[in-house]
Amino acid sequence: MRFIHSFAAFLADAVNLNKTRVDQAHDAFETLTSFLENSEHTKDLFLETFRQGSLRQGTIIKPRKGKTEFDVDLLLKCQRQNGWSARDYLDAVHKAFDDSDRYKELVDRRGKRRCVTIDYAGDFHVDIVPSIDDGYACWIMNGDTNQFEPSDGDGYAAWFEGRSAIVGGGNLAKAVRLAKYMRDEHEWPVKSILLTTILGLQVRNDDTAAAYADLPTTLARLALRVDGFLQTQGALPVIGNPALPAETFTRHWDQETFEKFKTELHRVAGLIKDAYEENDEDASAEKWQEVFGEDFPILDEDLAGGEELAAAAFALGGTAHAQPVAAIPVVGEDLRYRVRVDGWVYDRKGKKRFRGINTDARMASGHALKFRARTDAPEPFDVRWQVVNTGQHAASEANLRGGFFKGHDLEGKPGYKNVTWETTQFTGRHWIECFIVKDGVCVGRSGRFYVNIKNPQF
Repeated sequence: MRFIHSFAAFLADAVNLNKTRVDQAHDAFETLTSFLENSEHTKDLFLETFRQGSLRQGTIIKPRKGKTEFDVDLLLKCQRQNGWSARDYLDAVHKAFDDSDRYKELVDRRGKRRCVTIDYAGDFHVDIVPSIDDGYACWIMNGDTNQFEPSDGDGYAAWFEGRSAIVGGGNLAKAVRLAKYMRDEHEWPVKSILLTTILGLQVRNDDTAAAYADLPTTLARLALRVDGFLQTQGALPVIGNPALPAETFTRHWDQETFEKFKTELHRVAGLIKDAYEENDEDASAEKWQEVFGEDFPILDEDLAGGEELAAAAFALGGTAHAQPVAAIPVVGEDLRYRVRVDGWVYDRKGKKRFRGINTDARMASGHALKFRARTDAPEPFDVRWQVVNTGQHAASEANLRGGFFKGHDLEGKPGYKNVTWETTQFTGRHWIECFIVKDGVCVGRSGRFYVNIKNPQF
């Protein structure tokens, strides 16, 4: 199954770098460009600057797990200096920042060979890459070898744009972002530029946009093509810039890391194929979450009855069957403590978590719901839950409910306290509440957590 709405939400919420941070990076580019143009150490070098890498291609993602920083690339085009070595250009840029009161605490070579880094600690860093253009080729500097190395960032960007035009809908860049997320999730040993290039190379000149009808289709097609390509490679392949083959991107690989990537991608590509081709929605959802982790959401719009659900309006109906608080039983109310209820959607067996939900969530029937109460009330205390069903469907099944109970599992077995489980079954707008009881008095009460259910059979 494709789960198109779920993919869109996953990109927006978990994968894409948010606009505020993208804007911060663009602002930093402008500020750093102005600094380099005016610094005593670089003003005679400065010609112009260009955005490079994932920010230019639109493939940048949020930082990997456990990290808060992302990185962006700025190419500094320099005027050639007679008698200068490759290392001299890097040293000049580094000295410009190191002598500045504004940047001396931010500049960091980080052991990198081809750039100078400005580190906005805890947020992002900018890799500034000096280059020269001799009219025939662009050259960047390797500080370790003190050699000039050919590069063609503009040519690469044009090549990627051409591949993207074949795919259409921005789906190539989106698929690259998803692949980079998978790389971080499964710890693949592959650099972003190399992964981006391998994916782009799988787009064929005779492909049509129909072959990439949507994002999950694009991802599945490219992942399987990458797997097919890698499985034919016995030795470490050489993969270069399609616009400049002399510029290779496999310099960070050796045979061992290549074999690890080849093996791990083969495993994940198999999961993608199974998830895409699986017709059972729960089984497919579970496989997609194996690919991306449990942060991949399963939206009701992608499930059976989802189309009706999205447009449905639910009437509250009568609630005379909801028992009063005194029926817990308690002798009074003194709501001195706070209570909050959180909810999650699981598969029908309660084994695989799909996503978290807020009050007034809409969903299809046939799922499990887990509710957990949080309170600042000190122990000891008891917890009582109340579920109130509404609407003609629950009424026709004599299942309006409205009484109080202790937390239980999906089979109705008690033993839970702050947690209880329910299932989505009856069309209607229903609610659950939680009550904290100490010494026969209700001392805390959550707000009503509403759940809107649409059963397509009703």
